[in-house]
Amino acid sequence: MKKLLSLLLATCCLTALVACDAANRDKDQDDTDAKTTQAETGVSDDTSAATEAATEIETETDAATEAETQSTVTAPAGYTLFENDALSFAYPKGWAKQDGSVVILQDAATGNNITVVSESKNAFYDTMTIQDFEAQMKPVYEAMGMTVDNVKLERKENAQGLKVLVMSFDNTTQGMSMKQTQYVTTIGAYSYTVTVTEVAADAELAQTVFDTLAAK
Repeated sequence: MKKLLSLLLATCCLTALVACDAANRDKDQDDTDAKTTQAETGVSDDTSAATEAATEIETETDAATEAETQSTVTAPAGYTLFENDALSFAYPKGWAKQDGSVVILQDAATGNNITVVSESKNAFYDTMTIQDFEAQMKPVYEAMGMTVDNVKLERKENAQGLKVLVMSFDNTTQGMSMKQTQYVTTIGAYSYTVTVTEVAADAELAQTVFDTLAAK
């Protein structure tokens, strides 16, 4: 249970803060024309090196990815595929990608982002309820200064035949409101959590991720 809460909370907090950071930087950059280019590219002073490194890693691993088992999913127009050893899904073209223990895909213009994390197979996801979320996770968010409302939890099977735990809620962090949707699925010996954060409302984004989420 502690591991579950730590993973979900860390992921949600990370994505919320990533979104806030991007939006706050855009606001600051509006004060001077000299920073417009930086705002459009989404490269901030303290993250440019990491972004460049992530881009290099993505380029270097493209060939290796192609050599691995290919996804059977086709990305819709305007989207491209994220793939790792276990799963794939479509996300918007042009987004920055940062690899690591938590993969971050981000739109610099809006702050919208997607994160991917994994853990050893966790059977608790099979029985987790909205009451568990409200009783155990919501108070922790509030203690961290985050307001969580409109919590929804359901289990679905998508068009790829993947069984997914879907959790969604509104999150207000640092005065900024955003919607977060988490897709949790177990593939083999691991459970994966894909979190979609919308600072700028984009219902198509979360739906596309869900529809194209597939095991490899």
